[in-house]
Amino acid sequence: MISLADLQRRIEAGELSPDAAIAQSHAVIESKEKDVRAFVRHDKSARAQASGPLRGIAVGIKDIIDTANMPTEMGSEIYRGWQPRSDAPVVMMLKRAGATIIGKTTTTAFASRDPTPTLNPHNLGHSPGGSSAGS
Repeated sequence: MISLADLQRRIEAGELSPDAAIAQSHAVIESKEKDVRAFVRHDKSARAQASGPLRGIAVGIKDIIDTANMPTEMGSEIYRGWQPRSDAPVVMMLKRAGATIIGKTTTTAFASRDPTPTLNPHNLGHSPGGSSAGS
């Protein structure tokens, strides 16, 4: 997997176009999502922005954070289909910097307690939520 810094360097050097970088992100999501289960919504039509230091960088937004062009369901049935009127400030800043919002990622209901079904893409054998020392 390529690092963000290396991806930005390749785009700046003209070795990789922002559109090609976003297309690669779409392809990786398509190939891994069935197993990883990280996205609740993947905008397959998302395209790279033309300018900004983060052009060509795909970003998944946690489904607890408002996005004007995608529902924010907060991992809860009671918010199924709820559409915010505007982007949260962090989403606005990412877009202004040229990032492409490629989808919404899973969250537990209201970002509290229970783990999501998302698996570690580097080790699918890790259980959702994992464990930590002392817990």
